[in-house]
Amino acid sequence: MEKIIKDIEAIKYDVREAIIASEYNMRNIDTGINTNHTREFEEVTKQQKIENLFYYLTEAKEGADSIKDKLKAIQESLDNLLDMVEYEAIVARLRSET
Repeated sequence: MEKIIKDIEAIKYDVREAIIASEYNMRNIDTGINTNHTREFEEVTKQQKIENLFYYLTEAKEGADSIKDKLKAIQESLDNLLDMVEYEAIVARLRSET
C-alpha cells in the first residue's frame, strides 16, 4: 500500500507539472496575440505581424506537444498503478481463500 501511495503522489506531481505547462503555454499564446495590437504610431508592417504570429503559433504548438507528452506519461503511470492495485486485490483474495 505504501508503494501505491507514493505512486499516487508522483502522479499528482506530474499532473501539477502539466497544469503549469498549460498555464505557461496560454500566457505565451496571449503574448503572441497581444504583440500585434500596436498603437497606430508604431509602424508595424503586415509582414512583421505575420512573422510575429507565426513565431508564437510555432511556440504554442511546441508547448502543446510537450503537454501532450506529459499527459501520455501520466496516463501510462495511471495504467501501471491500476494494474498494481488489481494485482494486489487478486493476491489478497487468493490469500483469504486459502
